[in-house]
Amino acid sequence: MSSRPATFQKLGLDESMNKLKLALSGHSLAHLEVWEHGPEGRRLAHLSNFQEVKMASADAGRPALELPLNTFSSEGLESSSVVVLLSVGKLHYLALAKVAKMAKCWKLSLLEGLHRPEGRRDERLLTYPHHQAVVYFLIQKAPTNNVISFNRSENRQKDDYSKFKHENLKDVLASFGVEHVSEGVELMELRAIDLSPMGLSVMANGHEVQALQGKGQNAFLSLNGEKVILPTYRVVHQVSFLDAHSQSQRAVEWFKVGLELASKTVEYENLIDKYLDEKLKAVVRGEFAQYVDKSKK
Repeated sequence: MSSRPATFQKLGLDESMNKLKLALSGHSLAHLEVWEHGPEGRRLAHLSNFQEVKMASADAGRPALELPLNTFSSEGLESSSVVVLLSVGKLHYLALAKVAKMAKCWKLSLLEGLHRPEGRRDERLLTYPHHQAVVYFLIQKAPTNNVISFNRSENRQKDDYSKFKHENLKDVLASFGVEHVSEGVELMELRAIDLSPMGLSVMANGHEVQALQGKGQNAFLSLNGEKVILPTYRVVHQVSFLDAHSQSQRAVEWFKVGLELASKTVEYENLIDKYLDEKLKAVVRGEFAQYVDKSKK
């Protein structure tokens, strides 16, 4: 999430009550998650529709909610504390809570006020090992060899391979909603190393680095199967993955190539923001667990 752990500001009970009421009022970007307490805790519930959620009578002045009976499927929840993660837009609040099964609902009672994490948000998503991220680039075809072979089998294999590459190009672009394919271009597929709102980095060999030079048009990002078009990009830096001695032992030299997005789409910004937000929530849950355990000592 950041270069330093988050700190947590504890909200008063009245302010905590107001945050819960705001979520229940129908805020379009509000949702509530309930997790097992602990860094490796499982998510027990996720609510984004609050029509069946109500404010319950407070326990000793502490906020409480009535949740539908189908909210939880796990047994034994009443024997331990859970973590409540309330999100309203890009703001997140956490608290320890207890759950109790009533006749017609679950009662979720906060043990104290909500806590708001304070810390710098990490603006870069590392793709390895949890994300599958591929970037497709349209590049100019390399000049073809005009030498005619008298080996019919060899000519047929070259034709078949060219047809296969062209069909693959059309299939990939069609998956991004692009129907027209220009002549004289081919597809170059590179693995994305990291992603940010401003740009991304890819892994490329020397020949691929050369193909990326200059201001590129129309790259296509697939992140865990979610696809967006990147209108324009330019190379801003390239760094060798290994030192000179290690590279001399390898047949192919590999680079981390940084690309700046000259223009970004709303779809790209929303996609990256979604994954950065999920990353942020995972980190602050772990840090909140440590914060709570430390406070008990």
